[in-house]
Amino acid sequence: MREVFTQKRKVFFLLIFLFFTSFLFFLKLFLPRLSLIFTPDLGSSDIFHHFLPMRYLLANSLKNGHLPLWSSLPGTGISLIGDGHIAIFNLVNLLLFLPLPFPLAFNFSYVVFIFIALSGMFFLGRYLKFSYFTSIFIAIVFAFSGFFIFHFTQTIYIPAVYIPFIFLFFLKTLNQQKLKYALLLSFFISQQAFSGHPQIVFITILGLFIYLAGYLFLPKHRIIEVKQISLLIFALILAFFMTAVWFLPLWEMKNVSVRHKAFAFSTATMNSLSPKHLLGLIYPFFFGNPKEASYKIYGGKEVDIFWEKAGYIGIIPLILAFFAIFKKDKEKESIVLFSFLLLMFILLSFGRYSPLFFLFLMAPFNFFRVPARLLVLVLFSISVLAGFGLENLLKSQKLRKIKKIDIFLAGLCY
Repeated sequence: MREVFTQKRKVFFLLIFLFFTSFLFFLKLFLPRLSLIFTPDLGSSDIFHHFLPMRYLLANSLKNGHLPLWSSLPGTGISLIGDGHIAIFNLVNLLLFLPLPFPLAFNFSYVVFIFIALSGMFFLGRYLKFSYFTSIFIAIVFAFSGFFIFHFTQTIYIPAVYIPFIFLFFLKTLNQQKLKYALLLSFFISQQAFSGHPQIVFITILGLFIYLAGYLFLPKHRIIEVKQISLLIFALILAFFMTAVWFLPLWEMKNVSVRHKAFAFSTATMNSLSPKHLLGLIYPFFFGNPKEASYKIYGGKEVDIFWEKAGYIGIIPLILAFFAIFKKDKEKESIVLFSFLLLMFILLSFGRYSPLFFLFLMAPFNFFRVPARLLVLVLFSISVLAGFGLENLLKSQKLRKIKKIDIFLAGLCY
């Protein structure tokens, strides 16, 4: 009993550490005065000209005691719940924007959302039998990877923070077959959906299906138990019903918008990840830096958007991930499955350059643009594989003399 209490206390203090890591990262948003992350983007700023007004409207409505389902302010009126970006039913938004002054709540939401990504990866690492040290390491690697850092001027990073928790409870449901884990899986999928950007929800669900396909392909899992598949189906159906209040207005709005039809192939594959951009995993400014006007935005038939393709993860996590893939390990099954997930999402992120390009002629792939956003699952897979690599490294007889603090400090420099 005492040992369990000690373990829980250790987890509690590590979560506090992760929270303050997130807070310190965004400290400049609060001191010496409240500031806003602002990037001109392509002539205007998504956050300043769209998302900030949406959140302001949400905050004012909550303080006045009602939910902003519709607004007559833009044009002849618009369904705010159908738009989705206002994120009315996201619990973090409700808990922050209701009691706090709007500027403080808006900035503090960065801290909370990144903390969700950090804590999700930490708990996923612990479930995969990683040490506390390794779990902290992969949490930092994923939550501060290029997908998040370069999307802070949009809200598309927000639904991505729920990916670790969704995979955690997906794996628990699959392996332990308990109803409580299926319910938690539904909850986190619904919160991801309520964050806006259905494309990230699609990417996440696609990732679960690809992982499950790999799982069923392994010889010892070819015969899946009825309870396993039943709980997973139940979790997805429940998540759909939980999010129907958001999805149905969204679908109705889509049908009366200029995007009521699926995109043509050229549009669906706009900003596909060219294989050369994989170099961005090592150094995000390999092809130039928009800050210095050295990144070539207009060069072909479409606008080449820097932040959609800057999937930075760092040299150290990449080395550790390769070490895990090619090293014999008792957890080889998990390594194989996350390697399969990595390979599939690299190919899918290539879009028009991929041998799987034909998928973007079909629904639901052609409902969305920018295949490069599939990089988020690439970074997630690399982070998990880096955890397996680091665990092997720490257990290696030849490398036991290396202090954990040396590896941790090196990781912070990635």
